[in-house]
Amino acid sequence: MNKIIAYITILLIITGCAVQQAYEGSKKNSDEVSIIKPVSGLIVRQVDKYSLDKLKSGSFETLPGEHSVIVSTLLGPNAGSRLSPPVKMVFNTEAGKKYIIDSSPSTGEYFVIEETSGEVVYKVKN
Repeated sequence: MNKIIAYITILLIITGCAVQQAYEGSKKNSDEVSIIKPVSGLIVRQVDKYSLDKLKSGSFETLPGEHSVIVSTLLGPNAGSRLSPPVKMVFNTEAGKKYIIDSSPSTGEYFVIEETSGEVVYKVKN
């Protein structure tokens, strides 16, 4: 049983920490891309025209500029729980910066925060 738990933990760490590429072409340097990461409990379903692997719910890279991101909230403690209706967010990113997607269940708001400054760059109420 302990081996199974250890295996599942390692699998979650590997898939959860994966950075998915949401642009065409070869991988770019970190100073040429923007990193966008949802907080725990949020699932990024799509970035621009790219549907993302929901099993890899970690960060994703985009080129700088305007992006359309579709997110859902996991409505329960289990992976088999259902997802909230999708929420579309459209915001700009800059090269070399990291952005956090978060939500407030009590207000129904979803927002994007630039990690270094803490500035809210986008907010929408669902």
